Amino acid sequence: MLGLGNGSANDIPTRVVHNTIRNESSVHLDGSGDYLTVSDEDLLSHSGTESADDTSFSVTSWVKRDGVNNDSWFGKYSGGSVEYRVFWVGSKMYLDVMDGSGSSGGDYRRKIYPGSETEWHHLAVVIHGPGGESMSINNIQFYINGIEVSATGQGGADLEGMTPGSGDLFIGRIAASYDLGGNICQFTMWGNHALSASEVEYLYAGGAAHRDPTISCLDYSGGDKVVLWLPLEDDLDDYSGNSFDATASGNAALTTTSTPF
Repeated sequence: MLGLGNGSANDIPTRVVHNTIRNESSVHLDGSGDYLTVSDEDLLSHSGTESADDTSFSVTSWVKRDGVNNDSWFGKYSGGSVEYRVFWVGSKMYLDVMDGSGSSGGDYRRKIYPGSETEWHHLAVVIHGPGGESMSINNIQFYINGIEVSATGQGGADLEGMTPGSGDLFIGRIAASYDLGGNICQFTMWGNHALSASEVEYLYAGGAAHRDPTISCLDYSGGDKVVLWLPLEDDLDDYSGNSFDATASGNAALTTTSTPF
């Protein structure tokens, strides 16, 4: 219970949590041609039409990698035109925000987390807007199991952030050679909302439950900022209210999951 001001006992709010289903399923990807696609939507791009006008966004999900390989978590791109992407090169996790021209031109900002986890983990990335001179490596945060982890900046000189494109959002792929081998569930994206440390902790729920991200409460204010929520329990549908449903490629399919939650 948390007391506020000088109100009576009846005015004291209680700390309420809002749980959703406990996943008994997840999507399994075999690392070779398996991935999910969400078609391009404006709400999945987090930048305007000009430079230096990025807005904040956040992404969380549970992920289990089959091994320490070159894998993908997610990315929004079309060919070589990339807006953002998160992937692993062996034991390092990379997050890039890009202006569409690709990393070869240096027009990106990158942060790297040296983690090689292959068990089930709750992952969160938070990108703080706006762009411009504030688009530094300090605008990008990684969380593992509800705790922020140390990451370093490397590569790229761009300060203008992302350029919106027409690319689809891919989950489990940024390129064929980076197809995820493993499982994923509870993929959630927020637009115009940078999750706080306490909100990430709330969503992690100690690894014992799944929160309903569309319902705000005392410890979490992002309920109306969810632009995509794929529980990946019974189907590939989006439960955010936007109907940005995913489609499966290759042998990607729901499978019974042994999870710690």
